[in-house]
Amino acid sequence: MTKEEFSELLCHPDRTGSFAEELAALVEAHPCFHSAHLLLLRSLKQNGDEPGFADQTGRSALCVRNRTILYNYIYHPEEFCRQTGMGTNPASGVRQPSPKTAGTPEKTTNLNDPLIEEFLNKNPKIIPSDTAYQADIHAGLTEDENFASEILADIYVHQRHIRKAVKIYEQLILKYPEKHAYFASQIDRLKKEL
Repeated sequence: MTKEEFSELLCHPDRTGSFAEELAALVEAHPCFHSAHLLLLRSLKQNGDEPGFADQTGRSALCVRNRTILYNYIYHPEEFCRQTGMGTNPASGVRQPSPKTAGTPEKTTNLNDPLIEEFLNKNPKIIPSDTAYQADIHAGLTEDENFASEILADIYVHQRHIRKAVKIYEQLILKYPEKHAYFASQIDRLKKEL
């Protein structure tokens, strides 16, 4: 299928019925090609190939960027043209942007709204309160002895908190007496660094 044929099918999707095989090959070669998926599904629907259409719909729904557009393209082409801002120029048969999308955005803020005027006239300001929240952050930083581990001791060593690392190793001696010799050697090594 040439680029020109594909462009022609995009402009005239009602003619896709006879191009089902070419469109299927195009989708197979380019699985993320959004427009090819749309045209293939439209073609399968026009040909009345319900099993093929149902099978391809599941695959195409994954590759099409907006499933509402997919649905409208197949079942409600007028709604598709309205959603995408594309219309068909009957004289040339070429899709052109509809006048609705050529202008400014649809919704604009009405500055003459009484509610907005009332808000602006009040000139509200955020005033910080005089009471400052005081919290003792050190209360939450107490260390729990249940979390003593070799990894925590290594972290303290790398952060140069030698005294904390020694304390962790002392807790580990009590927790794991079978590793007493190893932890004691680590404590001796760290005390030399103090």
